[in-house]
Amino acid sequence: ELFEFAIAEESIASIEAEGGGILALFDERGSCVGAAASTAGQALLRSLVPGRYSAFVRPFEAQRRSGGVRLSVLKPMAVRGESVAVLATPGERLLFRFDVAAAAPVGIGVSAQSEELSAALYDGTFSKLGEGGALLRELAAGTYYYLVGAGSSTQRIEARFYGLGGSRSETPSDVVESYRDGMEEER
Repeated sequence: ELFEFAIAEESIASIEAEGGGILALFDERGSCVGAAASTAGQALLRSLVPGRYSAFVRPFEAQRRSGGVRLSVLKPMAVRGESVAVLATPGERLLFRFDVAAAAPVGIGVSAQSEELSAALYDGTFSKLGEGGALLRELAAGTYYYLVGAGSSTQRIEARFYGLGGSRSETPSDVVESYRDGMEEER
């Protein structure tokens, strides 16, 4: 299937396809600007300049595509402190942009009134670095994005960011321990 869309101003776009298969994004010249393949759904996050684009979605051979395709044009919210709270509508995608001043462990977490949400961390080139509502990563200096998908109801979502100044002492020890506990439970 081919889905065409236009971007009027420089934006960050999130394109998600359900089911197993391949998702590819092409600009108006026919150049591939991103691709993803997975048996459980595909997702691309890309910075796009104004123009026309085509998203091509197809299932793997001998499979039928199930589910839909979602395009969200996102305006990143700049993180200026430790916490950002937002009222999110059902299915809304929230994109938080933050800068890390120097290499250090950075704690990122999200909480909501409902457990029904998704979250992923991306670097400045939109390569995925991790998924989850509680992450502790050693990050180099640079720009990063945290994409949060709201559940099926309107809810207050709060994202927290620790260690952005590059100091190991900026991330409270109880926060570090809670992230470590959460990572051990995932294993």
